[in-house]
Amino acid sequence: MTEKKIYTRVQIGMLLCLAIGLILSAKPSLAYSIHDDGWDGPGLGSASLTYYFGNLTSDLPEATVKSTLVDALNVWASVVDITFTETLTPGLNDSIDFLFATGAHGDGNPFDGPGGVVAHSFFSSSSNPEPIAGDVHFDDAELWEVGNGLGASAFDLMWVAVHEIGHALGLGHSAVSSAVMFPSLSGNTVFNQLTPDDIAGIQSIYGQATAVPEPAALLLFGIGFAGLFRLKLRKR
Repeated sequence: MTEKKIYTRVQIGMLLCLAIGLILSAKPSLAYSIHDDGWDGPGLGSASLTYYFGNLTSDLPEATVKSTLVDALNVWASVVDITFTETLTPGLNDSIDFLFATGAHGDGNPFDGPGGVVAHSFFSSSSNPEPIAGDVHFDDAELWEVGNGLGASAFDLMWVAVHEIGHALGLGHSAVSSAVMFPSLSGNTVFNQLTPDDIAGIQSIYGQATAVPEPAALLLFGIGFAGLFRLKLRKR
């Protein structure tokens, strides 16, 4: 009698591991939107793009601006099959040109000064003509920082860059307020990481950078299946 009760508790424990694994691997409610097929065309392919640094802001050291923009590119490259390579030539096809400017700056979309639109970008070549496709422009009338050391008076360049690059890669806006592709921000908004909604959105356009299951879910699935398998052997 006692042995049967212990055996049942072990079974329950294994089933709980399986259930938790299923919960961890389940997709959350998603609200991303897609603007176009991206740089790889229809289907989940890969893309190789270049990037160019044009005029940069004087609010931060040049090296900080460049490294932040590269980090923002790598945020997306970490979850989908896209590579970025710097070029010293502006206006190339399949290239993202970064530019800080004020007012009218030659693209037909003048900036409106402090407190308005902080940046804009152009969707991929599947939606826009080259060479402006993919380009990302920041309003240099705004005050820029990395992080939130200056409080609400400045904007986190990392968050804005990741957001605008998301558009350049084909993403529209998300209805999830915590997503980096949410359409608005405040001076206190700081980038931490992509949300599941951001990742699901970009992975619906490009192939995944990796196909490795989440470690926690994989571990619990393994424990659950291994445990049940051993119990079946014992039962025989």
